[in-house]
Amino acid sequence: MNKNFNIIEYLLETYNINQEALSKRLGVSKAYISNLKKGKPIGKQFGEKIAATFGLELGFVLTGSEKPTTEDVSAKSDNKIEEGKLTPIPFENYMMVEYEDLSTSAGYLGVNDLETLPDTKKRLIPKEFERGKYLVVRVDGHSMDDGSSMSIPDGTEILIRELPLTTGQALPIRNNLFVIVSKDGVVLKQIIEHNLEEGYIRCHSYNPKFKDYNIPLSDVLQIFLYRKIVSFRPPIPDITVN
Repeated sequence: MNKNFNIIEYLLETYNINQEALSKRLGVSKAYISNLKKGKPIGKQFGEKIAATFGLELGFVLTGSEKPTTEDVSAKSDNKIEEGKLTPIPFENYMMVEYEDLSTSAGYLGVNDLETLPDTKKRLIPKEFERGKYLVVRVDGHSMDDGSSMSIPDGTEILIRELPLTTGQALPIRNNLFVIVSKDGVVLKQIIEHNLEEGYIRCHSYNPKFKDYNIPLSDVLQIFLYRKIVSFRPPIPDITVN
């Protein structure tokens, strides 16, 4: 472990951005970033968020003891991302997936033919997870936003992978979130109990204003595993003219 390493200082210097820009990129407050820069410990969960956002190794984010990535960015001729300059990535490292807005979706997700969808209903995402059926969905509402670094705010676009509904098989509920498609609609929740005997899942929201509730397994049409945040653009206040 490098005791003098601070991932926030590394990101600010390497990517030539300020704390405000970094906070927006990670979907947290500027004050939270400032506290981390001052030495507040970075937990594993937020470390995973940083690693996924910037394509870094988790061990490097948490301790600075490993290479930043499989290709060390310090070996590049220029560490900083210059304004207007892009580094091309091979197209074969990406895949096109369907995009759904959870505020308007009803019934099954991901049933359309990609070839027939308009560009507004598709997203290009990196191939970084195991094979499967993937979708990008837009989160609707504030139930998963408690103001912490774990929050997934309204309007966030997330990548999800469909899980097969196998009778009698427990869901991987630890350290995971799920998009649940049921007869009552589509929600993003943490499943805190999967009761196979009584036939229900118990859903939990980060926001304490929303109570836990059960969904009968017989009402569940599809279940998707949350993989990562794809995009989030925080609201921008209007300009006040004096």
